[in-house]
Amino acid sequence: MFIKSLHQQWQQHRAEHFIRTSRYEDKLRDLPTGLFLYWQKAAPAEFPGIPQDAFFFAQASEGLIRFFDCVAQSPLACALPSKAADSVWHTWNHYSSISLDQYCYKHFGRTIPHLDETEMGGGIDHALAACLVAARKQDRISDLSTAVPTLFRLDAQLHMPNGYAYRHHSGKLGFRNISAYGTPEGSMIFPESFQPNALFALGLLNEHNYNILRQRALARGKHTSSDTGLFLGPTSGGTSTDAIHCGGAHSGHTTDCSSSHGGTSCGSSCGSSGGSSCGSSCGSSS
Repeated sequence: MFIKSLHQQWQQHRAEHFIRTSRYEDKLRDLPTGLFLYWQKAAPAEFPGIPQDAFFFAQASEGLIRFFDCVAQSPLACALPSKAADSVWHTWNHYSSISLDQYCYKHFGRTIPHLDETEMGGGIDHALAACLVAARKQDRISDLSTAVPTLFRLDAQLHMPNGYAYRHHSGKLGFRNISAYGTPEGSMIFPESFQPNALFALGLLNEHNYNILRQRALARGKHTSSDTGLFLGPTSGGTSTDAIHCGGAHSGHTTDCSSSHGGTSCGSSCGSSGGSSCGSSCGSSS
């Protein structure tokens, strides 16, 4: 018990330091007083194996706030790429949906409805792409950079059981599923919605940067149809620009991701539409 108490105190100290140095300190300190204790009890039932310490909660909560910020800044629907952040969203919605709505309205100027993947219709892949672009802007990352935004790195950083580990590989952004033990496993999955032609078709990438990325791919010697096909046209990936909103908006296309372990894996489970997933856990609309 003594060692456990010391560990809890250390994690609380780390959490306080994290909050104090976060760009979202004011928003983290404005979380409901009882939310952490409720999350400790409720989250493990829905997210088996999730750590329950204060430091993990602080980082997961900042991830959710980052996502809300993406939703507020994006003209398109966004999907959440982190199950760690999603654990806070789910438990907060159960704890008090009223306080959640009030918080979002206070800090982001609107409520942000939570939608499960099954409620999002067919635009989940586009919603994740929109979140990616918004997260890059949030971190001041160029569209031409291979750096992975903070929000997309969260699950891997926290070793979130059954989360998503994002990284660039061979010039493309993709992810691996994270095991129940918190380690990446299986093959890389590369959502087509992340590719330049899809981003360009959605208006998320300007023509200048699109052409630069195209030339980079050609310079790498990618001459097979599976690679250069990413640049044959704005609809070569098989997606539809009519399906950019999910959830409350009308979506007319299914997700388009690579298959893994015998089934299609989009790294996603939830979303939210209306101005706001492959590789995503939840999302929101504007």
